[in-house]
Amino acid sequence: VLGLARPAVNFVAKRAAEAKIPVGASKFGGGPDLPPDAKWPVYRGEPLAFLAQINLAELAASPACRELPTAGMFSVFCHFDPDEGNDDFGKGSWKLLHSPDASELTRYLPLDPDTSFNPCRLAFAECLTVPDPDSPWNTTIGFGHHEDAED
Repeated sequence: VLGLARPAVNFVAKRAAEAKIPVGASKFGGGPDLPPDAKWPVYRGEPLAFLAQINLAELAASPACRELPTAGMFSVFCHFDPDEGNDDFGKGSWKLLHSPDASELTRYLPLDPDTSFNPCRLAFAECLTVPDPDSPWNTTIGFGHHEDAED
């Protein structure tokens, strides 16, 4: 099994007051930190909910993140219906923004309190991961339960 392990990054979210999370820090919820001239992403005329932002400099040293840019900020927005929830994000119902310079950001307030999430500071830690037992790769690599295997 250890031969199947791959480097990954795990995160821990800790609830925090918005004012205690520095502008440009990785976080879930609250208001996004965007360039001063940024336009809030919309879907079908409605503002998307801000989900998270990742300061890429916080991940730059990790081998699991070597394909990512080493600077800037990823900001994730999605369509969220507080009455029905979401488990399927169709085309256009989510948006990933990349701000190349995380030092030039401004904190925006959530546009709709009903579709905003409580702010949480994110911390990252390296770990190892193995394929999920239901992964289609398991048949190829000979890992996990197979329907055609004899018991």
